[in-house]
Parts: sequence; structure tokens; C-alpha cells
Amino acid sequence: MAENGLEAIDMLGRADPDILLLDLRMPGLDGLGALRRLAHKDLRTRIIVLTASEDQIEYVQAISDGAHGVLLKQTAVDCLADCIRAVHSGDLWVDNAALPLPDESTEPAFRF
Repeated sequence: MAENGLEAIDMLGRADPDILLLDLRMPGLDGLGALRRLAHKDLRTRIIVLTASEDQIEYVQAISDGAHGVLLKQTAVDCLADCIRAVHSGDLWVDNAALPLPDESTEPAFRF
């Protein structure tokens, strides 16, 4: 387990995991910074971002910077296995709780 983004990058260089769970909020180099640095590497590893943030701009930025999934910490227990399976099989996963909802509806506005 890495304590910050630099440690995560270093550990990833020594291991070849199928999936990397990366927190957006870390001391030093944060998750978005780590994603930007990892974008320049030819990785087989697929990256899932874990976050407590409710900032949808950060979710979009994470996907833009190379994340294959965005999972909110508050729903992680219920969705983690599904998210890992989907991302591992090549799908993009965005937690439904992270997506904007239409007025008065419980259905997500987008599905991936």
C-alpha cells in the first residue's frame, strides 16, 4: 500500500498488477498527479480511482488522465467487485452515484 502518488508510481514500476486502486486525495503527489505521470508509460495495468470527493470535474479529469474507473468511497463496499471485474475486462466504470441525475429521478443520466 502506497502512502502517496510517488510511492504508488514506484510500486507500480516494481510490480505488474492487473488493477491499481488509486486514491485521488493523498499527501505529496495526489492521484491526479500520479495519473498524469503514469499516462506517459505504456502500462498494462488498469487504474480505478477511489474518491470521497463529490466534484464531478475531478471524475472527468481522472478519466481524461487515464483512469479506467471511478468509484466513490461511500459506495465502494457494494460496488468494488463489480467495478474491478468490469475494468479488468476492458470496460470503463463510473460509479452511478458519481453521475448527475435528472430532476426527480433515481435513474442515472448516463450508463457506461
